[in-house]
Amino acid sequence: MSFCPNCGAKLQEGQPHACSEAAAAVSTAPYEPRTASPSEKGMPSEAHKSTANNLDTDVFIKIFSNPMQASQYGQDKLLYGIIGLCATVIAYTILGWATNRISSMEFLGMDFGRLINKASIFLLIFKSYFIGGILKVALFVGAFGLFGNMLGKRKISFAEIVAKFGSVQILTAGGFLVAAILGLLSYDLGYMIRNLTMGLTLVITSLIAFDVFEVEMKDRYKLLVFAIGTYVIVSQILSMLLS
Repeated sequence: MSFCPNCGAKLQEGQPHACSEAAAAVSTAPYEPRTASPSEKGMPSEAHKSTANNLDTDVFIKIFSNPMQASQYGQDKLLYGIIGLCATVIAYTILGWATNRISSMEFLGMDFGRLINKASIFLLIFKSYFIGGILKVALFVGAFGLFGNMLGKRKISFAEIVAKFGSVQILTAGGFLVAAILGLLSYDLGYMIRNLTMGLTLVITSLIAFDVFEVEMKDRYKLLVFAIGTYVIVSQILSMLLS
């Protein structure tokens, strides 16, 4: 004969025994919540780690060495597209100030304050280049995105358009900054670098548009005419309104 070690009740052979003492001990056991260790509290989550490491500076270097690789960018590279667009607007504004003959001379120490109203000049530069730059950059990318989706066999989302074509603008921003620096020394030299940068941007953007939208050969001419024509006409109207 055997007895339960918990409650002392006699155990019957072949019959299960429900021990009330053991059940009571389990039900009355205090609940101890698990607390994170000091090392766990200070440890960043994997999501935070990936967010912090999202920005890869090598992408900027690769854009300068081979801007055509922007055609492979997807929505995961949207951040670089936004950075490229913002950088171009800022660089374009700096370029507008640097290549302005009067403001360049002021920078080099020549006093023209008695001849002109400096505030009105900088206001004009701000309107024409900063606000105008925002509108023109958006117009440039939007024109290629709109007509590319219309004429191409492949349709891509707005986020992909910004990621691909906006990333190319990183190269444009770099060219504008170089033109701004040289423009402080020579207006003609800065103007030449600016035109060269804009020409390269147009060629690279066109080639990327042909690729990503899968535009057939017979429709490529239409894409260039519609996109560039829309950009030139509307940007001229914007320039007149902002001048």
